Amino acid sequence: MSDRALVDQMDDQTILLILSHVTQELQKELPQEQLGAIRSQDEAREAIVALLNATGENTAQLDATQIVPEDEENPALSRGVLELLLNDEAARPKAEELLANPPKEEQMSVTLAIAGAVILGVLIAWLQTKIDLKVSWKGGKTDIEFEMEKDKTDPETIKEVAKAIISLLGTTPL
Repeated sequence: MSDRALVDQMDDQTILLILSHVTQELQKELPQEQLGAIRSQDEAREAIVALLNATGENTAQLDATQIVPEDEENPALSRGVLELLLNDEAARPKAEELLANPPKEEQMSVTLAIAGAVILGVLIAWLQTKIDLKVSWKGGKTDIEFEMEKDKTDPETIKEVAKAIISLLGTTPL
């Protein structure tokens, strides 16, 4: 059975459990300084918008509040993120393993009410496999910088990452 067919057969809870576990697995491979780079859901949203702006992909002029709103269940987005991970060289082995052997609910309880947090978490962990995020706070304002020093990361790869995120969010660049 194809990965797509397996994803289609799974319930929303299982998809969120898989995403949560993939996040943990991706984070295990990140440098220590990257683990605390993003401290909140708001910073995660700001980082995504900053990436879209830096690559010129934010043609819809999205702001941070429009990126995976907290109070909005979005099963299609969860499934889209899982498919993105299944198509990514770095994340594929982890995602495929969890897809083949999904975590059991008693192993980790994730409710649909926190789906946005799970989606943001996995997107940031995935981004951090591609780029280094640097976050600083000055005068009550968050400043997010990207360093593209990761192996095999070039500006075109970053642009493709941004395009994938725009596509996931359902916003087609103009």
